[in-house]
Amino acid sequence: SSAINALTSTVNTSFSVTATDGVDAVSQTLAVNLVGVNDTVTLTAPTAITFTDTAALDSFTAVSGTLVASLDRDAGQTTVFGIASGIVTGTGASAVSTLSNAYGTLVVNTTSGAYTFTPISSAINALTSTVSASFTVTASDGITPVNQTLAISLVGVNDTVTLTAPTALTFT
Repeated sequence: SSAINALTSTVNTSFSVTATDGVDAVSQTLAVNLVGVNDTVTLTAPTAITFTDTAALDSFTAVSGTLVASLDRDAGQTTVFGIASGIVTGTGASAVSTLSNAYGTLVVNTTSGAYTFTPISSAINALTSTVSASFTVTASDGITPVNQTLAISLVGVNDTVTLTAPTALTFT
């Protein structure tokens, strides 16, 4: 069945079938049509990322993960990962798709699906309320692309103002 699952188009084959009664033999051709279709890749929705701002000046670290796609059973096809509207640089196993927004940059390895979102700490610290951002990540077998959303929740707070007491002034 794996050979049939690997088909992406129809294949015809035939067999010669012979029946005998011990005296006479009769042969006929048995035609077999195997209808192959492209098996669409499926992409699991990645886990949402959350960054929580506090009243202090926060530093946010990069978050990494790996996109998970179904194994493509079609012969000669491999799964390629990316980001919708992302810019692809590099080749082979080192090729990456990159896209930035106001809160950070997402980089996806097109071969392995490994990704890293690097936040812009100053942009998150500047938020006074919760904001949502997202990227559309992709997987394709070269024929049919599929998408999922990588959601990013940025929990902003109104940072308290700090006032340092001024040095006393002396007038004479």
